[in-house]
Order: sequence, then structure tokens, then C-alpha cells
Amino acid sequence: MTVEKDMPVKCFVAAMVFCLATSPALAQAPSGVDGAAQAPRCYDIARVVDPTVPAALVAEDIATLRAVAESGSRPAAYLLGTLYRLGPSHPAKRLPQDPEQADRWLRQAAVAGDLNAMAGLAENALAQGRAREGLVLALARAHYAMNHPDPQHRKVLAYGADLVRRGFEALGEPRTEALEAEVLADVQAFVSEWGDGIVAGILASRETKRVSGCPGDIDDARWPLEIRGVSSVLLRSDRAPDAAPHFAMFHLVVRPDGRVARALAVDFSPGPEVIRPLKRSAEGMIFNKLEGAPPRRALLPLTMQ
Repeated sequence: MTVEKDMPVKCFVAAMVFCLATSPALAQAPSGVDGAAQAPRCYDIARVVDPTVPAALVAEDIATLRAVAESGSRPAAYLLGTLYRLGPSHPAKRLPQDPEQADRWLRQAAVAGDLNAMAGLAENALAQGRAREGLVLALARAHYAMNHPDPQHRKVLAYGADLVRRGFEALGEPRTEALEAEVLADVQAFVSEWGDGIVAGILASRETKRVSGCPGDIDDARWPLEIRGVSSVLLRSDRAPDAAPHFAMFHLVVRPDGRVARALAVDFSPGPEVIRPLKRSAEGMIFNKLEGAPPRRALLPLTMQ
């Protein structure tokens, strides 16, 4: 692949995806999904990320979250890794910041097909000064998001492109053709090693549509949740017009009338300043009405750009 030195990040990502899509590693059919093992107990994700719930009342949920993650649950591993990555900067402040533990759990979720976990893994690597690793993960995430499009992924395309840009910037080297060829080779190696499991996990997640690893999760087949629109929300921000895109993931609780009862921040990148304006947008979402439905839950990614 010939790469111009001033090639925009989005163009480089698109070219990289074309190269990977035609490589033998991705031509193989997924070998199946090693789905999450049956969770031993259930944790309440809303209680875990709710900053108004005292820590003493969440201790059992955190212990259960860890046990569920250890059982192989991808959603639990993503949440646990995120809490370790963000540490006290998370509104709920449930766990100390621990980059090694964040790596462990986010990697478990990422190689099982969670692209939000893959982004968090890239952010963690960049924050720890591992620029090459962070860039490779950012490009791998872009590759899977473009080859396996999903409405949730489309909502954060600008953030994904900016994550790649920051990865290149963190390298601190001129973007030469030779450097980009080396990076592409690293991405191909990652895809060759983990690609089958990632693709299988992405496809499986579209069937289950769970928001946690708990067997008591809402039955989406019986109580479907579909976005119908969004209330008019004026976002006020002190960010400069050309500031980098920010991302936040919210856990929503939706009433039978389709209105959002609660929006709790689960994840964000690169900083917490995005939570307040995007929370207002999340709270303004309108979903389908279902009379007699229990509170329905969803994970909603949003970006501000």
C-alpha cells in the first residue's frame, strides 16, 4: 500500500481496512463463539455506576462483577476494566486506577468482540506511554467497526478516527511510508491472532443484545427497545470549536412510555468533561412505547464533536 505522508487519518484507516479485508486471516469463516459462561450470580450495573449509591452498598455488586468477569462474561470484563482504567475520575469512583488490571479485563472483552473495550484498551495504552500498541489497537478497532457496521459504532466514528490520530501523534515520529507499513503489519498480526474470536463475538452480541452478563437481563425479544427520536437538547460547552471528539457510554433505564428515566455514565474518553453535556442528550432520547413493560435497559454510546 502506498501512503502519502500527509494522507488524512480517515483515508489511511480506509486504505488499511481494504488491505486487511483482502488478507487470508479475515477470509476464514468465524470458528464459533466461546460465549460468556453462565454467570454465577447477578450484579446491578446501574447500582455499580450510580455515584449516589454509597460504596458500602455496592461492595457485593463489585465482588459479583469480578466473579462474573472471571467466568468469561464479556460485558462484565468491559465494565470491570473500565472502572480500573478510569479509577477516581469515574463519577462513581468504585475502584482505584490500575492500568495493569485495566489491561487485563479490557483485553479479555476486546478479543471477544467488544469494540468499546478495544477503544478503552487503546486509551489505556496511550495513557501509559505505549504509543505503538495504542495505535495498533485504535486501527484494529476502526477496521472491525468499518467491516462490521453497527448503528452504535456509527455514532462514534469521529471519536474512532480521532483515536487513530492521537495514536500517530503519540508516536512522535514523522509519518513516513515505512512507518505506516510497519504499523499496518502490526495490525495484520493482531487480526491474524485474534480475528476469528473478535468477529464471532461481534456477530453474537447482535443476537443476545444484553447490557450485562447477568441471566436476569431484560428479554429484548419480548420487550424490544428502539430509538424513535430525541428531544431538542441544547448542548452548552466551553470546548473550542476545533476540539477533539469526545465519547461517553451511558446506561439507560427507559420507562414504558419510551422516555429515559435515568442516564448513568459507564465509560468516557478521553476526559470526564464530556459527561455533563452528553448526559442531557442521552436523557432526551425517545424510545418505543410498550405498555406494561418493566424498566428496559440499554447501553448508549454518544460523541460530542
